[in-house]
Amino acid sequence: QYTKKPGKLMDMFSRLLMNADWESISSFTHGTLLLSSMHFQDAYNMDIERTKRCIVHFGVAMPDGTIKEIPFCTMNTLHRESIEKQVAKNITQKVREEFDTTTGQTREEIRQEVAQNGGIKKEE
Repeated sequence: QYTKKPGKLMDMFSRLLMNADWESISSFTHGTLLLSSMHFQDAYNMDIERTKRCIVHFGVAMPDGTIKEIPFCTMNTLHRESIEKQVAKNITQKVREEFDTTTGQTREEIRQEVAQNGGIKKEE
């Protein structure tokens, strides 16, 4: 789609760099697919020298509004458990009633707009 308007990709990228808001991010990433590969490090093959050179980072939005930057190389081994505890949210009654499989509901019994949108009513 961007080859029809060569400057559009650069416009969206520069808007992303200048604003860094959700609208700029979503307009830049809409319709894109990222394929990447990276060596996975766990407790058995952790390489500190490789971790020092790690250039791929997770940006984790914390409850206090800050963004925590964590190297991909160490996320699963060192950080995942503590991060998940910090950002976990309690299950609401609405989620229990509409998504919990222990209530015996089948997928057909859940309103499709709720199932597809994660419980958020989207305005067109």
